[in-house]
Amino acid sequence: MLTVTETLHSLNHWKTSFRTYYRRDSFFKAFLLPEATWSKSQVNYGQTEDKQNEVTVRSALDKGEDLKNFLSMIAGYLPFPYLTEKIVEGTKSLQDVGDIIYEHYGINVTSESLLDYVAIQMNSGESYRQFFDRLLSHSRLHLPKSNVVVDGIESGPGGEKMTISLMNFVALDWLNKINPHLVNIIKTEYSKELRDDTQLCQLVPGIANNVDALLSRHDVVGGVGKLCLSNPVTVEKVHRIKQDKKPHNRKSVYKFPAKSSSVKPFCPECHFLARKLELNIDFQHIPAACPRPRSAINMLLAGEEEIAQNDDVDTYEDDIVDSRPHLPDNEDPEPYDFINEINYTELYSKVLMIQRNIQVRKEYSPQLRTKINNVIADSVVDEGSELNCRCSSVAAKCNIRYIPATITAMAAGSNVMSLLGVVPSDIELLVYETKPPVKLILKNAVVVKTLAHRF
Repeated sequence: MLTVTETLHSLNHWKTSFRTYYRRDSFFKAFLLPEATWSKSQVNYGQTEDKQNEVTVRSALDKGEDLKNFLSMIAGYLPFPYLTEKIVEGTKSLQDVGDIIYEHYGINVTSESLLDYVAIQMNSGESYRQFFDRLLSHSRLHLPKSNVVVDGIESGPGGEKMTISLMNFVALDWLNKINPHLVNIIKTEYSKELRDDTQLCQLVPGIANNVDALLSRHDVVGGVGKLCLSNPVTVEKVHRIKQDKKPHNRKSVYKFPAKSSSVKPFCPECHFLARKLELNIDFQHIPAACPRPRSAINMLLAGEEEIAQNDDVDTYEDDIVDSRPHLPDNEDPEPYDFINEINYTELYSKVLMIQRNIQVRKEYSPQLRTKINNVIADSVVDEGSELNCRCSSVAAKCNIRYIPATITAMAAGSNVMSLLGVVPSDIELLVYETKPPVKLILKNAVVVKTLAHRF
């Protein structure tokens, strides 16, 4: 059954399936031939009897009634009953039937529908290869018909055919629609193949399987997947500022410094990450809008107990807090500009001094071997994540049902991550081979199309 809303591709797919199925029927397959015609104004729709060795095997009356049933059956696939009479009595060939259906949905193949190519975007749950084939199909359907002449170029009696150059241009559009940076990445990663005259459209299958890896390798998507310190340390006291022991007046108003248009936004923590890990990490934003989890930053700011004594750290913290003027006990404090009193340059320098002896390395995220619905699956423990995520392939393997939803989330590196849907119920994870059994429950989990960490 067709629905009220159909697209050009869905109608073409239904048309192909319909022809393939009813070509096997001995009564209806004659009406699917290109030369088959009929007319309501003639007796028996203009059908003639079928003879074999001068013996009538099928009368004209039977063929007329079969044709009427065939047209009614086509109309029965449509959710519009008012089109039945128009199809049964107002058509003279199968092409007329198709024209009525396509015109009613408003998706006739014309030069106007060719312009929809620009608006084609990758659908949720669609693979990169499927997206390319959809773009290619739209281009193939809109090739010029027969005997079209433009600036001395003729399409010929059979119309234009798909060419390799047109497929290359479709592949270029495909790369640009996935990510504008992908074209330059392909020029770098596949430079040898392209110099050897391998056509871009020939590289599409290999590129489609490695798009996410290529983007991640060039730091276009994703970010720091995992940070680990070479020596185990504590992190609680280093990146923290103690509040004054005396509570402030609740009516006090804290004044924040006015924004200056001449000062560029700068995040010292992300700048420290970029220098320490030698990665291209964006640090041109204010610390309040930093997209990276605090837990990942705190791991770099750990190690105080192995570098300095506790009293030294307390003195360091007290120096920051106690730099504000103290008032007598009988006086109420004035609104205090806490932000302006902190010397961020000095604070950042001290943090770097604390970290000078700590070596940082990139390491795989910790994993647990778990059972989900009696299926063994490795689960990554990411302390920096704010969402419980499940890969779509794991969800399918473990029979995890989810509600499709068109939503996005912020991934590492301020990149937008598309989510396929939300799991309505809790996911129970049984840690594999533990005594006693350990059960983990994931609440409000989401399903991501391609979920992988960088390292």
